[in-house]
Amino acid sequence: MSLLTDEALVAGFDAYNGFLARVWASKQEEIEDRAISAAAEALEGHKRFKEISQLVLDFDSPPRIFVERLDDGPLRIIFRIPDEDGWGLSFRARFRKKLPFSGHWHTIKVKIEALQVTISLDIDDSNPMRPRLIGRKGKVRLGDLDLRSTNLGLNLFGHLVSPILEEVAEKMACDAIPEAIPSPEDFARIADMKLADAPVSFEGEGPDPASLAPRAIAVSELLRSGHLPFDSVLDAVVLRDEPGGAAVDYVHFGDSAIWTGHYLAAEAFRFAETGDKDALLGIDHALDAIERLINLSGIPGLLSRVAIPTDSPVLDTLEDEVIGDGQGDRLFSGFHEGREYESMGHITRDQYSGALMGTGIAAMVLDKVPEIRDRARDLALTMIDYLVERQFCPSESVVDPISQTRFTSTTWLGNPGQVLAILQLGRALAPERYTDLFAQDYPMWAANWFFSWLQTFDTHDSYFKFNLENGLAFLLLKLETDAQRREELATGYRVQREALKYHANAWFDAVELATLGFKPELLTRDPQEIQTELRHLLVQVLDRPILMEAPDLTNDPDIEIVDHKNISSDDKEERISRMPVPVVRRPGTDYLWQRSPFEIEPTWPLPEGGKAWRAPGIDRILPYWMTRYLNLA
Repeated sequence: MSLLTDEALVAGFDAYNGFLARVWASKQEEIEDRAISAAAEALEGHKRFKEISQLVLDFDSPPRIFVERLDDGPLRIIFRIPDEDGWGLSFRARFRKKLPFSGHWHTIKVKIEALQVTISLDIDDSNPMRPRLIGRKGKVRLGDLDLRSTNLGLNLFGHLVSPILEEVAEKMACDAIPEAIPSPEDFARIADMKLADAPVSFEGEGPDPASLAPRAIAVSELLRSGHLPFDSVLDAVVLRDEPGGAAVDYVHFGDSAIWTGHYLAAEAFRFAETGDKDALLGIDHALDAIERLINLSGIPGLLSRVAIPTDSPVLDTLEDEVIGDGQGDRLFSGFHEGREYESMGHITRDQYSGALMGTGIAAMVLDKVPEIRDRARDLALTMIDYLVERQFCPSESVVDPISQTRFTSTTWLGNPGQVLAILQLGRALAPERYTDLFAQDYPMWAANWFFSWLQTFDTHDSYFKFNLENGLAFLLLKLETDAQRREELATGYRVQREALKYHANAWFDAVELATLGFKPELLTRDPQEIQTELRHLLVQVLDRPILMEAPDLTNDPDIEIVDHKNISSDDKEERISRMPVPVVRRPGTDYLWQRSPFEIEPTWPLPEGGKAWRAPGIDRILPYWMTRYLNLA
């Protein structure tokens, strides 16, 4: 019997709406500012409007999501934007009527009351682990429309403006939904590609993971000596003919926080399993880095992406990379322990997920070194305290020079399961502070099913989203001691895992075994099949070249190629493999398990002049040491 009863779904969305209302109230002024900018852009972008001014929005009432069961069986999810009363909208603009009336521009003043948009999705959830989108509808209610114009004829024919405003309002409302929701036709088109519809086959059971320890330790040694110039993890630039040599520069600064957290988790598992004191060296580096990153902005807990000393020549590479990407506004300077650093703001969920996963795991498994365990605990709680205080809407690190405010950088509104994971970690580390809040939001586990399912519409594009879910799902489920609650909390994760189960992903395999193995019937496959695959994948990832090479497999006769169209972009098409590319042949990258296994083309240009990029190797050691410590295979 499915845990996702209609009663649980209603309670889950009620809890989610409570979370949404808290965010809405705390961010009211910023939401209005952003909505006014979006409305002005939408109106200016329409061929019938120009010179928008005096734009005012009444945004008091938050959106709300409802769920109901239709008589013929499907589940209907309803987005009502807003929930009650409707929003108010007024503005002044120049408007051009259609011919035959006139092609001239006329000044109008518009006032709308009770603006409301409703979008509904009909879902066949007869198989709750593999739901299907079967219907999508939307409608706009403008309510009362008051139109004043310098043109008497336009006053008489104000109804001409109404459908155009409905079109603009519907576009704004649809853009406000956190995740792209495709049409049923798009959903069916992606499903018809049958990506990874069968398991990858392997010969034999695979080697004992313990036999791979020397190779994993060698990865850690190279990482510590060549990828931690300022304690946090960076991709190294090396000479191509000396792949294991010293770094001559560093690149890819923006994701340093997430990979430092992953590295911390790997070395924590390693020390807990082996007691190897060399692992403590890596742990110290990672904790030093995270401490610096959560204090550099001057607001404890507001994470920064990276920290480069201002007296380091690497600073030039950081600035060239960030400014070259058109993101120079991310750069800011700060001080830590008397030394000045330059960093990148505009923090994302990615960076927090890695830093929280790393500090959380270190706090879980490092009982033999209580001073390090407690330090990891304190760092994790500093981040959690900040996120809870800001309603899971962290701010940019740079103060806007005009408004003198820090706008929201990212939000967890579309990820209630990750919110629960962070609160779960808080509850484990400081039960007196977070037990009640976790209990309040706990029913969101049922709503998380829906948001997890949205992410599985396209299992190729933006693949990193799945890595975020897996890292935090480990904390959410592993820290839950009650079997019934763990099964409930696992519902959303299982929906996602069902869609990815044949992706030949060692990290995802390890997380599934670690969190669902307590009840084998919850696993997506027979546990022995997952364990066999994991053992083989651990070998294959260690066999990969350490350089970030970019093989072009588009003409490989052994690969079945299909044309993939991104559901969230009409103009993004690419050729991909229908089945996962063998691990040893996938394009080089910083962390393999966050990249789509279907890629067959180079993902970025390689450096010239005899240089190459070297990956840190965290994708090798994290699933390995987790497998060893938890005896997963």
